[in-house]
Formats: sequence, C-alpha cells, structure tokens
Amino acid sequence: MVSDEIFNIFNNRAKSITGHDPWRYGEELSLLTDKVEFEWIKNNIEINEDHVIVDVGCGTGRHVQMLSKNTDAKEIIGCDFVETNIDFLMKNIEEEELENVKAVVCRGTDFSKYVDIEKCNLIIAIGLIQYLVSEEELQKFVNCCNNLLESGGSLLLKHPLSVVGTYSKDYVRKEMETRYISEYHDLNKIMKPFLGKFELMTIERVFTKENVGLHIVDVETDFRARQMWLHLIKI
Repeated sequence: MVSDEIFNIFNNRAKSITGHDPWRYGEELSLLTDKVEFEWIKNNIEINEDHVIVDVGCGTGRHVQMLSKNTDAKEIIGCDFVETNIDFLMKNIEEEELENVKAVVCRGTDFSKYVDIEKCNLIIAIGLIQYLVSEEELQKFVNCCNNLLESGGSLLLKHPLSVVGTYSKDYVRKEMETRYISEYHDLNKIMKPFLGKFELMTIERVFTKENVGLHIVDVETDFRARQMWLHLIKI
C-alpha cells in the first residue's frame, strides 16, 4: 500500500537525523519556514489559557515547542506516526521542562483514539494531508477532527493546494536522498469530506516574498500548487 510506503520513507529518514527534521527545505530554510508558520498561527488563531491544542503530524515537534513557550495554551499534544520523532520530542519536553506538553505515537487517521482527551479547541495539521493519499484516509482524518473538536473549534491545515486538480507526486529528492510521495489535493477534494461538519473561514498564502524573501523560489517549486493555510471551524 502507498500509505505503508510513505510510513517507511519517514521512518527510515528519522533514523538518520539527530535534531529537528529539515525534511522539507534543509536545516536553515526549515527553521525559517517553521518560524513563519508559527508567527501566522500566533497572529491569526485565538489561543488562551483554557485551550487544548493537538498538532497532528508534528514530526520532531518544533511547532509544539514554540506553542508551549510562546502561548498561554493549557495543553499541547504532539502526534506523529514515527516513534523516533516522538522520542526526540519527549526528550526536549523533559530537558526544557515543558509542563503543558505531551507526545503521542499515532497516525493522522486514528489520532482521536490515542490523545486521551475528550475535546480540544484547536487541531493543527501542517504538511499532513498530502500524505493521506486515498479518500478513505482523508475521511478518517476528518472523522478524528470531528470527534475531538468542540463546536466552534478551529482546524488549521497547511497544504500545497493544487490549482489544476488533484495530482500525485512520486520522485527522489536528491538533496535529501529520499523518495517523496504525496497527493496535492485541490480545494474540492479537500472540502468534500468536511461538508456539513465544518465551515471554511480562511484561505491564505503561507509563504510570500515578504516573509521568506528570495527563498520563495526554494519553497514554492511547483507552479501547479501553492502552500496555503486553510482555517476551518467546526459547526
């Protein structure tokens, strides 16, 4: 199955890194893009001292740590399907004494079963849904979000949104010595399983010349898609 191949790619890659995973753009640019993403969340999504946040597909957890250190969230739960990533995050939680953070090994298709909470206020999925390559997987992700989010809660997706219809990518990223498999969904494909459960509130460019400068050509390499924020509210 393609989903198993994707898991093996991420799992094998995790064995070769010692810090935060620079998966997308290399170490230096990855740090910049993570900061850009966090600043957008901080400036555009309400987070207060009563809020519980779930970061699905958190990788090695840099966004989780940023949220813990720079917001008043009551609890932040980082979820990833690669145990090595979660081990790295747990190590950082302990070393930095992040008392409002926990980390859980689970998938984007079953995370609501493992986070050990009844409800949350915000679910973040940065660069996740392109790896949900079947309609069944995408529907399971939506079901998890619907089960966990309270009414009026926010779901924040970051996705390379296709402008030419949904298409697949499968190639070797030479600079990172790894195969890359993903599904670049168009808006109709993404929104179909959310209909009747969520309302789309915002679509906005993630990376621009204003926030990444000349690196825009390094982060937006496929003219058929652009990295976009999709902010949805549970009805």
